[in-house]
Amino acid sequence: MRANSGSGFRSVNCHRGSWFSCPYRAVRAYYRCRMRWCPSSVLHLLRCVRSRSCTRRGRNRLPLWIREIWAYMRLLVQSLYFNSLTDSDVVFDSVFEPVFWTVDYVTRWFGTVFVCLVVILTSSIVVIAYVVLLPLVLNTYSPAWIAWHVCYGHWNLIMIAFHYYKATKTSPGCPPTEKSDTPFVSVCKKCIMPKPARTHHCGICNRCILKMDHHCPWLNNCVGHFNHRYFFSFCLFMTLGCVYCSISGRNLFLDAYNALERFKHLDMEKPGVPVTGMGLLIGLLPPGQTNYQTPAPPYTFKDKMINKSIIYMWVLTSTVGVALGALTIWHAVLISRGETSIERHINSKETKRLAKRGRVYRNPFNYGRLNNWKIFFGVEKRSHWVTRVLLPSGHAPHGDGLTWDILPVKKDLIPTRSKKRGGRNEPLKKERPKWKSDYPMTEGQLRSKRDEFWDTAPAFDGRKEIWDALRAAALAAECNDLELAQAIVDGACITLPHGSLTESYDELGNRYQLPAYTLAPPVNLISETSSECKVSESTQKQAQPPPCRQEFQLRVRLSTGKDVRLTASMADSIAELKKQLEEQEEIDVNRQRWFFSGKLLTDKTRLQDTKIQKDFVVQVIVNVNPSVITN
Repeated sequence: MRANSGSGFRSVNCHRGSWFSCPYRAVRAYYRCRMRWCPSSVLHLLRCVRSRSCTRRGRNRLPLWIREIWAYMRLLVQSLYFNSLTDSDVVFDSVFEPVFWTVDYVTRWFGTVFVCLVVILTSSIVVIAYVVLLPLVLNTYSPAWIAWHVCYGHWNLIMIAFHYYKATKTSPGCPPTEKSDTPFVSVCKKCIMPKPARTHHCGICNRCILKMDHHCPWLNNCVGHFNHRYFFSFCLFMTLGCVYCSISGRNLFLDAYNALERFKHLDMEKPGVPVTGMGLLIGLLPPGQTNYQTPAPPYTFKDKMINKSIIYMWVLTSTVGVALGALTIWHAVLISRGETSIERHINSKETKRLAKRGRVYRNPFNYGRLNNWKIFFGVEKRSHWVTRVLLPSGHAPHGDGLTWDILPVKKDLIPTRSKKRGGRNEPLKKERPKWKSDYPMTEGQLRSKRDEFWDTAPAFDGRKEIWDALRAAALAAECNDLELAQAIVDGACITLPHGSLTESYDELGNRYQLPAYTLAPPVNLISETSSECKVSESTQKQAQPPPCRQEFQLRVRLSTGKDVRLTASMADSIAELKKQLEEQEEIDVNRQRWFFSGKLLTDKTRLQDTKIQKDFVVQVIVNVNPSVITN
């Protein structure tokens, strides 16, 4: 009985520290004691301890806002070691989250200041141009130069003002917040919303932006799908305007600088020189006057301000022209590649990652340089290069920014060239290229030359599957099966701008050029059958038979790894040895290519010409799919 009671008290005492955190355990211990034998004083003690714990917990409870901050900090610390996917980037983002938040807040607040600064600086240059430069131009320049400066200056000013206003006021575009059938590639961890392709979250705007390039503080707006053209056009025309002012105002800047230096020297001179003796000044000064008064300065305050304004304009436009010009060139390069500033970093990482695996990364949104510019500016016909690029235009961009054509067919997505110039895809024509070889060529030599080209071409440029399709199409076209050749070309998404396989493009814009000998035989082709007949006839006409053959065992190593012994002599030709190999191993002659010391052996080559001895090894490559040549 004592052991039971002691164990009961020990269980109660060991859980005493947990009553403050879990009253349920105290209640359970209380009823457990009631069920056992214990004096009433023990029950009274338990009631007192429970009441004191409840009152003490309520009195020491922290405020709600402190507990929320503490819970957030605990969650933040626990997130650093939440799972095995945690890396240095996650730790960096977590540690510097307050810094990022501060930078985003300051940038958001300073956006209005930057916009006002752009407006003030641009307006000051315009005022100087109208008040100071325009009168000088009208008084000193010829009528032709006056017309040029007035027309170009006003056109450039209108383009700058229009595109800057549209870039700041046009929304870059956001994904839909409601449920829709729009395909998405990921979920934003900030918005907890689906993100379509090329969409990224902006921490300053606190929303997802379609085809986001960057957040521009000088616009106080994000650069995205619907205002990217306005931003680039503003940078382009602002750079042109600054370069125009810097070049045309260079001589005025030099004159103004020299004038200010001259004014400074005049200001440093003293207004008068005291006269202390008679000397040479006798008769020069009137009686009673001891100081010689200098005349008034030859310049006014207006002249000084005009010169300072010219210097201010030239320095500001030159500086902005260099800085903004570099930014404009960088964005032009990105547009030519079909990517944004954010995608540039992503694509570079993917390129390095796939390069380690021996693979090549290709941007799926790169449609070719010219097509990229057409899509960016919205050019759908020739006149749009003037009406939509060189003149103010508020047309919408190509597409909705939610869905994108991945690896489109290499056609002009927005065609501008006429059909006469071969700007579009044309059907395969029946005509074959006619060419003449530098030396008479046999069918075997032509076949070997073609195989060498098809084996080495994919290693330089382009995609291997496209080269294979072109090889099959060329073979079908040479066999006069144009329907099959056209089907192969269409199935591989190959574009023929001139209706010939000599020049073609794939869906990524890569250019493929085929030499003439891969499409048609030369006009001076020598048939192997006719040459063999001539050789046999010439040998029959000889009166005496050839000398005795000194035969030996020639070792031939096939590309399959098998070594074969052939009975040969130094007077045998490669064609005869090919037939012997065909009879012995059942390998067609057209499938054999003989090499020795890295050189291709033609059918007419004899062993005595190659200096092959009986202990040497000749390599024979066996083609799996031989090329069929038809005349």
